[in-house]
Amino acid sequence: MDCVQFVHESKGKIVLKPEDYIKLNKAAEAVSKHPRSAELLKGEKEKEIFFSLHGMKCKCKIDSIDILPDENLVRIVDLKSTSKNPRRIQNFVYRYRTYRQLAFYGYGALSLPEVQAMKDPKFEYYVIQAGLAPPNHCVVGRIDDEWIQQGRKEIYGLVERVKYADKIGWDHSMEEYDNNYVIPLTKPEEL
Repeated sequence: MDCVQFVHESKGKIVLKPEDYIKLNKAAEAVSKHPRSAELLKGEKEKEIFFSLHGMKCKCKIDSIDILPDENLVRIVDLKSTSKNPRRIQNFVYRYRTYRQLAFYGYGALSLPEVQAMKDPKFEYYVIQAGLAPPNHCVVGRIDDEWIQQGRKEIYGLVERVKYADKIGWDHSMEEYDNNYVIPLTKPEEL
């Protein structure tokens, strides 16, 4: 195969270095060996959902969603990889705001007809984190309702910021516009 043909056939694909391929396979193996991850990943994979949230058009792609009408349950799972120790999953979820991402997925799931047909469905949110570095641990964490509520609150604030910027422009932040183009600075809780 010549170079030009290879480039055309590879369009849209991600090229992995051999060492990255090996890391990903070991992480996948760790996920497959974990006692709960296989059960949690039974749902529909890469579910793309288009929905409206607070008057704004949104889209999400959920790694795994399992809609269980007989149990009145919707299970949403996000799969993450890390070069750090996956046993520090709580720090990861907080630092990268994964709880907010899962809350956003929950909003998307609420727009699905099969979820709307359920009466007051219960939601469960999980993060499966696979280590890319030896010993390639896999850790499963369940996000509690308090974190999901916090995520919903943050999402609402973000949506309002985007709507605000769409209305008045993206040249300055909402704080600048609201304060005559000067950002009020306050002492943070921790420096």
